[in-house]
Amino acid sequence: MNPNRLPILLAALCGCSTASAEREGVTVRDSVGITIVENSAPSWRDDAAWSLSREPALTIGTADGADEYQLYRVQSARRLPDGRIVVGNGGSNQIRMFDPTGDFLGSAGRKGGGPGEFEGLGDIEMVRGDSLLVFDHRLARFTVFNSDLDLGRTFIPDRAGGGTPRPNGVLGDSLVLTAAVTIDRDAPYVPGTKRSPRLHARYRLDGTILDTLGRFPGDESYSASGGADLTVSARQPFGRRAETAVARDRWYIGFGDAYEIEVRSGDGALQQLIRRTIPNRPVPAGLAEERRQWMRDMIRGMGGQIVADVEIPATMPAYGSLLVDAEGNLWVQEYRIREEQPAWAVFDSDGRFLGTVDVPADGEIFEIGADYVLGVWRDDMEVEQIRLYTLHKPSR
Repeated sequence: MNPNRLPILLAALCGCSTASAEREGVTVRDSVGITIVENSAPSWRDDAAWSLSREPALTIGTADGADEYQLYRVQSARRLPDGRIVVGNGGSNQIRMFDPTGDFLGSAGRKGGGPGEFEGLGDIEMVRGDSLLVFDHRLARFTVFNSDLDLGRTFIPDRAGGGTPRPNGVLGDSLVLTAAVTIDRDAPYVPGTKRSPRLHARYRLDGTILDTLGRFPGDESYSASGGADLTVSARQPFGRRAETAVARDRWYIGFGDAYEIEVRSGDGALQQLIRRTIPNRPVPAGLAEERRQWMRDMIRGMGGQIVADVEIPATMPAYGSLLVDAEGNLWVQEYRIREEQPAWAVFDSDGRFLGTVDVPADGEIFEIGADYVLGVWRDDMEVEQIRLYTLHKPSR
């Protein structure tokens, strides 16, 4: 099936509401068969708020010492059910495995195009218990390893939409992949901000398509003419992005225009809208001009011609990345600039806003368990480190 966003438009036009309930800063109503959850305040009490440990419970990565502990361009990390940690080290195109205390156990992969090799090691997903599904974004293929890093098989997913499918996560026993929709090259070129569509599809674990889930807006980019047949394109500063997260029985997608996230079933049907009643923050004038000049310089450096003033949005996106934790809670990255404290908003599986969790700066989170957060951070010397922080939940 190929659902679209028509139900949202119908709900907005008719203002229908067949059921409504309000308590503790949240309003839940039904509109044209879609549950709308409006959040105006967190539900956590101060003494029940979740938090991360001040220091990591485990750190892997060093500037000196054995090569296997030196990390560069880490792309992903996952914790296996027995506590072992696998790390996708993009700098060496290797998957490295460490025991629960951080000691090196072994590795798989190297640079190359053969079986078990990678040209552009990317995301790692866990499927069917503890099998590892590793994506190569240069070769556009997946490689399957077992939990001991023994090579299983490789496959290249069918193309959908015309572009290279990229992974979003595991939905039941299938994969959700996203591909850019082929652009009509005969259409007249118009410089400026663009948001090309992307097609989401569900795949079997052999790379064949099960069904399509919908065609949605992608990421905003800015393009300029380079003369003749040349155009240059770059990511739009403060541009809206399509953010996706996948749970076992549902998936989430948001577009950043406002604080609204769609909850869709495994077949792509819209089930719920999660909202927070806060506006997008304005872009500070000085920062807008700084980014505008940066874009001008970059476009000129690529041979582009500025035919109009570079557009900078008046407001920031409503949020950043989306993740789903091991217990089915949705984590939404708060959009921040420069030295602001990084934080994530947490919503339960019903869409109720629980509160926010501060996280250490200069990092990227890959996985959130029931009682831990796993990701990569840089220390004061810019050394990459895999860190596992304990997630405290006082109510338990």
